[in-house]
Amino acid sequence: MKILLVEDEKEICRLYQDILSSSGFEVVVCQDGETGCISAKKGEWDILLLDIMLPNMDGLEILNEINTLGLTKSKKVVILTNIEKQEVLDRATELGAIKYIIKSEINPSQLIEIVSSL
Repeated sequence: MKILLVEDEKEICRLYQDILSSSGFEVVVCQDGETGCISAKKGEWDILLLDIMLPNMDGLEILNEINTLGLTKSKKVVILTNIEKQEVLDRATELGAIKYIIKSEINPSQLIEIVSSL
């Protein structure tokens, strides 16, 4: 299974890439919104782990772009952020995200469990 991780915090990228790869997932990392959007629109992923606050383009803009292409109907998008605003959650859900994870409330083994369940 291929995961596209769009996250701008280098330490989190490294940690998530290491734990997901060691659990058998193929992981591609993008560290800014523009690069993440380009990669996401290619559709060469099964699960998109998407941060909201990104440089150059935010996660909701990326989600809107891939939703317009119909990718959220055939693929799984999980918002992975520290923003806890209900309106952001609602908008992400409207655009096709299936789950919303608060990074500060999850440990690596929980992330593996969630991704594996998808």
